[in-house]
Amino acid sequence: MNYPVCSAASILAKVKREQEVKKIKKKCGDIGPGYPAHPKTRKFVAENWEKYPDIFRKTWSTYKKLTQPKFQKKIMDY
Repeated sequence: MNYPVCSAASILAKVKREQEVKKIKKKCGDIGPGYPAHPKTRKFVAENWEKYPDIFRKTWSTYKKLTQPKFQKKIMDY
């Protein structure tokens, strides 16, 4: 192990992330694992971003891609 401090920090961050995901699951139900490429997580975001706006990081590209169509103007809007 070349960088034990970085390794320890990585483990602590992973543990903290899992704790936070458990809290969200308790509040919102099955959200999947919380990773952007996971189909269950993407489905949850697409179906619940308006219901639970406080749990999403608005700068997350998955959030932006799934919510953008609602805010995008259509040709008939002009």
